[in-house]
Amino acid sequence: MIERLLQDHDKMRLLAQDISEILRKPVPTDMEHLAELRWDMASTIMSHLAFEDRAFYSKIEDDPREHVRALAQRFRIELTERFGACSTHTKNWTPERIAMDWNGYRTSSLEFLDWLVDRAYREETELFPLITAGMVDTTSRNLTPVSWAREAFTLKDSIGI
Repeated sequence: MIERLLQDHDKMRLLAQDISEILRKPVPTDMEHLAELRWDMASTIMSHLAFEDRAFYSKIEDDPREHVRALAQRFRIELTERFGACSTHTKNWTPERIAMDWNGYRTSSLEFLDWLVDRAYREETELFPLITAGMVDTTSRNLTPVSWAREAFTLKDSIGI
């Protein structure tokens, strides 16, 4: 399980780097390539969140230790809030709007990508050691009430894929 989570983080970092390179340009160049990268990032995030929620968060929030539950809850709340903001951002920034307000899109997107990379680092240093140290049993997956993939089709249409 931990291997998959780390692989997802590595992929998100690479995608963040690729998207950031495009966003650092003063004018939009290859909007089709940007759309492909945006969709790759959005779909990677959604599948990662679904897996992470079932295999990790749903288990750790039942941990008998208060400090472990509190840490997991803090991360999960942040994740839910930021995913909602990310989803709204993706829906609002259509290809047409990006072309009209490149600087606004660049600023907003770079801020999100910085948060995403920082979030992956914090998970790897604060939460994942609980898995690798065997402190949280992740051998089975729980069902969760959140359907992370529900947004997929809306996001894909907004991106223009």
